[in-house]
This record gives sequence, structure tokens and C-alpha cells, in this order.
Amino acid sequence: MVNPARRAVLDGRGMIAQPDGITRYTIELVREIARQARNMELFLLVREGLELDRFVQWRDNLKCIPVPFSHIGPGTLARVGAIVDRMNPDLYHSFFMLQPLRMKTPGIISVHDTLWFQRPWLQMPESGIRRLAGWLYYRLAVGLSVRKSRRIIVVSDATR
Repeated sequence: MVNPARRAVLDGRGMIAQPDGITRYTIELVREIARQARNMELFLLVREGLELDRFVQWRDNLKCIPVPFSHIGPGTLARVGAIVDRMNPDLYHSFFMLQPLRMKTPGIISVHDTLWFQRPWLQMPESGIRRLAGWLYYRLAVGLSVRKSRRIIVVSDATR
């Protein structure tokens, strides 16, 4: 029998002040996990300065941890793993498709869509070298994150 997780880090750094799809997904999932997993200690990583009180109903088992860098930048791949591992969790879940590559904690990622791979010009208004660099970064970072993850949650059959 598998031992249930007692401590988890939930990475909500993809949330923004004006809720989009990833923000709504994150809020609802965090709310439900905190409600159902009352005997778990939960840590929610958020971007510094994001006011969450209007979104999240705080519970005793849920603590907010501000992180000084975005969910999509290289800091996620290189630096967040040390932050997570210091919390000594049983599980890490990124609600976005990237996870730290240098992390000992078992990880789960949620993948919402694959539009970045198929049509990068729809995701990034810049053209030329910036778009190419963004596309290459996502191809590499998401590919490595998928391979490192213990589990992958996809939100649709098309994404799978």
C-alpha cells in the first residue's frame, strides 16, 4: 500500500490578478485539495505581490509562499527545486506545464494545451528571434518537465 502524502507544495505561480483559465483551474483545485486533505500540510507558491485573499478561502492547512520569479522563466527550472526541497514535501504539483529539473521531490504537472508547439505565432506577438527563442525554450523545458514528472494531468483529449 502506498503511503499518502502528508505535505505537498502546490505551484500556483501561473495565477494572475485578472483570472484566466489557468488561474481559475488553480484556485478551484487548491480550494478543493485544502478542503478534502485536512490532515495534509499544503504550501502554495505564488508570485510576489499577488493578492489572493479574494480568490482563496484560506484554511489552517494551507500556507502561501511568495516566490520572486515567474512560473515560465528559467528560475522555475533551475531555482525553484531548492525552495521546494527545503520544505521537505512528499509531493510537488505544478498547475502549469513546467517543473523544477533539479528537485528531489516527486512532481506532477498539469498541461492545459499544446498550442505553443503547434502555432507559436498565436501565443507570442513578437516575431523573429524572440518567437524562435520562446518556442525553443518551451520545446526544451516542457519536454524535460514531462520526462521528469511522476504524473501528468491533461485537461482534454486533444492535449493528451
